[in-house]
Amino acid sequence: MIPCNFIVTLSIFFIFLYSCSSVRIIKPLNKGEKRAFADIGGPLVQFNNIPIFLPLSSVGYAYGMNQKFSVITGIHTTSLLFGTLQTELFSNIRIKEFKNTGISANVGGYYFLGLREYKSSLYPMFDFNFYWNYSNKPRYLYVSCTNLFELHHSKAFGEPIAQRLIPTLSVGHRWEKEKHEWGIELKYINFVKDNRNIVVEYISPTHYGTLGLTFSFTKKF
Repeated sequence: MIPCNFIVTLSIFFIFLYSCSSVRIIKPLNKGEKRAFADIGGPLVQFNNIPIFLPLSSVGYAYGMNQKFSVITGIHTTSLLFGTLQTELFSNIRIKEFKNTGISANVGGYYFLGLREYKSSLYPMFDFNFYWNYSNKPRYLYVSCTNLFELHHSKAFGEPIAQRLIPTLSVGHRWEKEKHEWGIELKYINFVKDNRNIVVEYISPTHYGTLGLTFSFTKKF
């Protein structure tokens, strides 16, 4: 049986952190290329004095429209188990590519629908990515800056929302194979938000934000 305090902690992260999936597409896809992906991971917290990451999961699909533009969609399976339909729709745009490095952006957002009360929310998001193919083998490092935008004017009980921008910094590594790709990503989530006097104990280098850890698997078609 899952402890009640663990369920409460997990629910809190759905409300305040929205999403902790890895950056879906870093390197732009080729025209006609298809990918299916799965993630597991989330914010790092102290649970019974043990450091863990919350096992938030998601699945999705990406398609390369051309050499510079791809579309990405996904659904967050863990939040669905807790009665919230969380979907995403993004486009990946190739900005500039050099010999061993490149710059890309993901533009889109998350849509939330509460399946109990049928209340919906939309959160636009923008990723700016830099990647580096550092060896002759098919692998690369990347750094990403993510900005999630809060459109609501008040919280559930009428309390005003002061923070409109939720920023995240990510650093990750991907290992590419002919038919699949593996990845690991470390995040610094909402690093401008004071994490003191909150019911959960965040793991963070400062008293702002929280670290997150995500593992990803991608199947190529």
